[in-house]
Amino acid sequence: ATQLLLSNQDPDHRRTVVRTLIGATAEERAETRMWVRRIDLGILEPMANGFRYSDGLKMFETRMRCIPQAADDLKKIAQDKLTWLDGLMAGKQFICGDRLTLADILLFCFVDFFIGIKQPLNPDNKNIAAWYDRMKARPSASA
Repeated sequence: ATQLLLSNQDPDHRRTVVRTLIGATAEERAETRMWVRRIDLGILEPMANGFRYSDGLKMFETRMRCIPQAADDLKKIAQDKLTWLDGLMAGKQFICGDRLTLADILLFCFVDFFIGIKQPLNPDNKNIAAWYDRMKARPSASA
């Protein structure tokens, strides 16, 4: 979806957005894509399914196969992966070091949403908590 959006924009603007959010070099783009994938599969998917199979069950039970007995474990998997990421975030401003990337935006959107739906951040994850506060303080977070 992001690539489709970018393909319909002015070429100069598109290059700026890609360089900023995905990476200016092949190495930066690879790092961003790696983190987007790790976050999506390791944190966001179990977080979302944990919601779908529990608090969101009434919304989803007629639209997809739901496994309510898996909900708690899926939420724990997401929290375990956030704790894993917390250890890797030591000394970093953002997931890819000093670069704000698509990985940060993706994770922030999900974490911010699910904090209000019984999946709070673990306060022991100090690096993730500090990252979340930095992301939440950005003007775009209130849009």
